[in-house]
Formats: sequence, structure tokens, C-alpha cells
Amino acid sequence: MFLDRTGDQQALAEACRQLLVKEWPIEKTAGALAVAPRPAGPWDAAVEMGWLHVMSPEASGGLGLSAVEAGAVSEEAGRALFPGPLVEAIAVGASGVADPAATTLAPFATTELVQSAGLVTGSASDVPYADMTDHALVRIGDELWTVATHGRGVTVQVQPSVDPVARPCLLAFDAAPASRVGGPDLALSTEILVHCLLAARLLGIIDAALERTAIYAQQREQFGRPIGSFQAVQQLLADLKKRAVATRSVCYVSQAAIAAGRPDAARWANAAKAYASRSARAVAEGCIQAHGGIGFTTEVPLHLYLKHVLSLQWAWGTAGDHERALARAALAGVSPS
Repeated sequence: MFLDRTGDQQALAEACRQLLVKEWPIEKTAGALAVAPRPAGPWDAAVEMGWLHVMSPEASGGLGLSAVEAGAVSEEAGRALFPGPLVEAIAVGASGVADPAATTLAPFATTELVQSAGLVTGSASDVPYADMTDHALVRIGDELWTVATHGRGVTVQVQPSVDPVARPCLLAFDAAPASRVGGPDLALSTEILVHCLLAARLLGIIDAALERTAIYAQQREQFGRPIGSFQAVQQLLADLKKRAVATRSVCYVSQAAIAAGRPDAARWANAAKAYASRSARAVAEGCIQAHGGIGFTTEVPLHLYLKHVLSLQWAWGTAGDHERALARAALAGVSPS
């Protein structure tokens, strides 16, 4: 299994990073999101660059690339705290059943839906940006269905969140018309991909927080010396860097497993989401600690990283949920190898 990016894959990541640095520098995040929850500039750029269609079939106008390229896009989006349901859009595009620019994806574990004669009743919570999209892809039993988010029998309510990058919504359905688009195989592959891409987004946050903190440690002086020269700070950053390296490894294995169609891809996606969730929180909190008192203020953007990590930790299953899935698989004789 090849666990490093090819030249083309690295070029894609660099192109994403350059555009996001230009269009969406982190310093603009808090102010811009206070005005518009999904600023048009970055989202329109993502649509134009084809990021939403990175895994969409070529027959439908997509790029037809693999989970490795999608992971690169998601990682760079995490690094920039890109606003909007990009991970969900990529997964919708990969499914080939809906327009990813207009369709959000409801977390499967937070849906309580039933359907009868093509009419859906129930609710789905934590659906990202549902108020700003035309359709939602939801799971009912083992099947995937699409529902118009502003159609008959549908109520959309934005849920409160400490994270300005997330925009979770509650969708309530009362005999809302829906269309079946896929069965159990499509539902499972979509779920596996989302777990993998969310882990990649968390990896991007880890790298961004560490890079910013390393620069601060070189510039901030105490007792006439950069704080990065102090052993306590060096040890803290070294421990955080080890977490980053380990997270990258499990994320890349997960992406490669999906790209190769390996039978244990689901387990690696569980491992990536669990490990990245725990590591990202530890790194974000450690970087705040390394900054000292200023790290706890809104003057530096570390609070935005931490708040988004807290959102992603709960999205599509907590670390504990994924670890229990791994344990069940191990007991059943199926484990990552």
C-alpha cells in the first residue's frame, strides 16, 4: 500500500492551499462568518475549482478521482477552516445520485425517519447548512433518500453552536415527499467515505494549529529568549508533533484503503476518525497552552480551531463510537491489517 502522495496529488493539495490562503485566510473567519454563515467567495471558488466533484463519476462531469485526492482537498479545507458542507458535498458527489453543490448530507446516526409511500416523517439533527441547500440526502433504514429541504412538509431550524464554522440544522419532516436513490451498499460506502474525509479535515486543523504555534514560539520572547528555546515548550510541541505524524499515517491508510477497495476500509475509516478526533483536541488545547494567556483570547484564532474540533468530534460518531465499532469488528475476526 503506497502511503505518500504522488506528484499530481501533491499538486492538487498545493493548489487548494494557495487558493484558500488567498480567498479565506484564517484571520477573516470570525468577522466574515458573523456577516454571512457561508460566505459566497470561498464556496463559489470551491464549486468552480471542482472540489465538490473530485470523486464524482466522469460520466456525470466529475473528476473521477479517488479518496486520496478527496482527502487532500478535505485536509486543506480543514487547515483553512473552510465554511460550508464540503466533506458532505464530496460524499454526495461520489454517490453519483445528486448535485453536491445543492445537496447536504444528514449524519446517519442522528436521523429518526420512517417512510410510507414515498412520504417521510421524523427528524434529522445536525444537518450541516441545510437551510442553505436545496436538498438533503438522508438514510431511512438501510436506504438513501433525497428530500427537498424547503419543500412541502419540511421545517428547517438552525441549531445553536459555539462553532462559527459549523451550521447544524434540525430538519423536521411531516409526510414530506422523498425519492429513493440507493440501497445498503451505497449507504455504507457513503458513510465510510465521510468518516475518512472528516478525519482528513481534522488532520488539516492539527497541522495549521501546530504551524502557527511553532512560529509563535520562535517569535515570543521571555527573559530575553524565544520561548521555543525552553525545554518545557519544546517537549510539549514535540509531543503534539508526534500526534500529528501518527494521525497523518492512519488518515493516509484510510484513504488508500478506500481507493483500493479493500474489504477492511470501513475499519480503517473508523480508526482514522477516532484517532484524529482525540488527537485534534489534544493538539488544539496544547497549542493554546503553548501560547500562554493570549492563547485563551480571541486575539489569536486558536479558539476557532478548538471550537471546530469540538464540532467535528461529535460529527458522524464520537471517538468512542468508532472505537466500539473497531472492537466489534475485532471480536468478529475482522481487524485492520
